[in-house]
Amino acid sequence: MEDIEADDESHMRSSVTSLPESYSTVNWNEIHDDGVSKVHQRTHTGERPYSCGQCEKSFTRKGHLTVHQRTHTGERPYSCGQCEKSFITKRDLTVHQRTHTGERPYSCGQCEKSFTRKSHLTVHQCIHTGERPYSCGQCEKSFITKSDLTVHQWTHTGERPYSCGQCEKSFIRKSHLTVHQRIHTGERPYSCGRCEKSFITKRDLTVHQWTHTGERPYSCGQCEKSFTRKRCLTVHQRIHTGETP
Repeated sequence: MEDIEADDESHMRSSVTSLPESYSTVNWNEIHDDGVSKVHQRTHTGERPYSCGQCEKSFTRKGHLTVHQRTHTGERPYSCGQCEKSFITKRDLTVHQRTHTGERPYSCGQCEKSFTRKSHLTVHQCIHTGERPYSCGQCEKSFITKSDLTVHQWTHTGERPYSCGQCEKSFIRKSHLTVHQRIHTGERPYSCGRCEKSFITKRDLTVHQWTHTGERPYSCGQCEKSFTRKRCLTVHQRIHTGETP
């Protein structure tokens, strides 16, 4: 948003230069502070004076409207110099560039993990604090993120908003649809470095790689057997418990 706000201030300055000489002592810090105050007050009043002409959304800042309108126009003015991707905001480009540089500036103070976005760190920290601020109104479950709550609520309503265009299947998560569509396209983006096999999901690749390394991370607590898949362990444990599926 900095680039948009800078343009707004530049426009204000150019407008003042055409005013009488007595206005040449304008205190730009006071004007900026007054503008910030007005925007902040809208969080209390609910005023959203900048409306989109193509949908019903409205905004407290003109800059936010400008960014939103790019979702309608398809404009993505910020391009990555290392790949072909482009982005709606300069901020999104900055975060993307970290995938090339490996920079992860937001570090957890309780473990060694770090993140490219501050919001990802905030969500991660809930694992340490145990905080689950989003509660379901239909059962006792609670969640770390609002999106996780939304997905959970669809288990109550039966809603499956992500539909496959090539068959009748639908899903509660977009990522599940993406994986499913690879069945139709034949895409297998995860390749094994030790043989010629490739897989639809990264998880399937990981499990396959254990056949090369001999790793079997799921161990039975009642005998010496271990397995590469958790579901195989679950089935095995029924031998001990006598449980029938």
